[in-house]
Amino acid sequence: GDASNTVDIPDDAAGGIWGGLLPAYTLLDVNASYTVNKNMKVFGAIKNLTDKRYITGMRQGIYVGPERSFEIGVNYRF
Repeated sequence: GDASNTVDIPDDAAGGIWGGLLPAYTLLDVNASYTVNKNMKVFGAIKNLTDKRYITGMRQGIYVGPERSFEIGVNYRF
């Protein structure tokens, strides 16, 4: 349901379905860029390189962090 977006958390809520202590996690991201010339730069990134599964929140459920993702692009100045 939509309870996590529409229900207020009680002031005395702790643990249980309202959350609790989350385990620590470490993510590894890699970024690189290359300047082709004075006007153009290409870049890329890999987020969550090791494809680690981790929890970012617990509020009436478990919210899992994003999986590995890739980004590429070009910057060009006119």
